[in-house]
Amino acid sequence: AFWFYRDGESLVPCTGDCGKIELLYQSALRIPDDDEELLSSLLNEEVALTSCVKGNKNNTQYVAFVSYDTSSKIVAIKKRPASNQFLSWLEPPTLLRRGFGEYNVEGELEECTLGPVKHLIFVVHGIGEALWSQQDNSLIEEMNLCRTAMYKLQVDIWKKECIKAEKEKRLSPAPPSRIELLPIQWYDRIHSPSTSLKSTLDSVTLTSVPAIRQVSNDVVFDVLMYMAPEFCQEVLEDVTNQISDLYSKFKVIHEHFETSGGKCSLIGHSLGSVIVWDLLALLKSQQEKDAAPNVLDTLSNTYKPITKSEIGTVIPFEPDFTFLLGSPVGLFLTLRGANNLFEKLRLDTSNDAQVSPFSLPSGAIFNIFHELSFFS
Repeated sequence: AFWFYRDGESLVPCTGDCGKIELLYQSALRIPDDDEELLSSLLNEEVALTSCVKGNKNNTQYVAFVSYDTSSKIVAIKKRPASNQFLSWLEPPTLLRRGFGEYNVEGELEECTLGPVKHLIFVVHGIGEALWSQQDNSLIEEMNLCRTAMYKLQVDIWKKECIKAEKEKRLSPAPPSRIELLPIQWYDRIHSPSTSLKSTLDSVTLTSVPAIRQVSNDVVFDVLMYMAPEFCQEVLEDVTNQISDLYSKFKVIHEHFETSGGKCSLIGHSLGSVIVWDLLALLKSQQEKDAAPNVLDTLSNTYKPITKSEIGTVIPFEPDFTFLLGSPVGLFLTLRGANNLFEKLRLDTSNDAQVSPFSLPSGAIFNIFHELSFFS
């Protein structure tokens, strides 16, 4: 059995001597409730313990049971008083718990309350993920927080609708369907310590002002590398493969997702929005080839990603929604030579309806940015 002590709100495993505690605990369980004399002798039994609780590694301690009730499963540990430290008897005991006991995972209740997943969203990170992930702010952790907050909001709204329906003597609405967020990480394609690029970059980086050098290497470097055809292709192929693989596994687990009308969407943040744009440009190019295999590609290289060779794989679905957050897509298209077309569209004063040359199979597209963002 495992014994734990409480450190704030967390349960921390005890280290060492847990076997002695377990033996004393099992002995207490075998004592009849009415045998007070035997129980008293057992509770006064001293067991030498070391390295049991963090911070007390060098202190000899003794164990006394607060309760031997199987429902409580709690033991108290107190230091053996030294000859010149009689006041140590007055110190509050450290309580140990056998096993975790009851506990709740944040967001678990809301997730179980909601209906099956009907909307799957893939989230592609932007620049600096190599830096943020070192500071416990990785995309995976942020998606977990976002998912928990989203589920809580969905359940809160649903509960209010149920209360309203009850007052109006109507049937309560069914719980809303879940929205699943799946993070897509590509930064290790550039920042993996095993790559020759990373080792070369580290070797030529000056040791002065290390904080600024780290920002330069882990943040700005992402943009420069994505503009290189070789790494642009590696990133796009990696993201496409991740999305395809996760989507296949998701459909195995949620076998009725497609038949029940499930939706798929894409979110790209910062440079991730350019990656999402390029994925959709490749998807449009593939769709046009499938529709008219003998017709040349109508998408100019001006608007498509610049890669070392043709990319043969595309994402396995056409998204229902596309969200570009803090997106520099306009800048990248300008660098690819689309500025003349931008100017032509800006000066066009006709009211004739026309399809934008930048239209992509994106579903409803939302370009969301803050007016003070320097990167959008």
